[in-house]
Amino acid sequence: MDDMRDALLRLVRAWTRTNTVLEAYIKVNLDSNMLFQTCGEIEESISILVGEAEKDLEDTVTHVALTAPILTEERRVEMLMAKYRENHPEMPAPHFFDRNDMRNSVKQNGGYLYETPKGGLS
Repeated sequence: MDDMRDALLRLVRAWTRTNTVLEAYIKVNLDSNMLFQTCGEIEESISILVGEAEKDLEDTVTHVALTAPILTEERRVEMLMAKYRENHPEMPAPHFFDRNDMRNSVKQNGGYLYETPKGGLS
């Protein structure tokens, strides 16, 4: 989960920096098509990562998180991580049987349990 947070933070920083340069280009009437495409590709990448790929880009939490004017980068990442957790729930921890639980289960439910010479159960 920390890897996803780190990746999202890096993408948000890249989008923020690119968007800052894009706004400066627009103010002085320079060609900004490449920067606009780069911002769009970063935003689409983030939306795919957090699980919003099937939605219209303007209706996503990703778009809101990136374009809100006064949010810090950390807050933007928190919003994106919340959406990621919503779309990718964590797997529950596996439940393992120990030897005594396995023996008790076989005694109660029937079945065949053979302990190998190495100490394993089969």
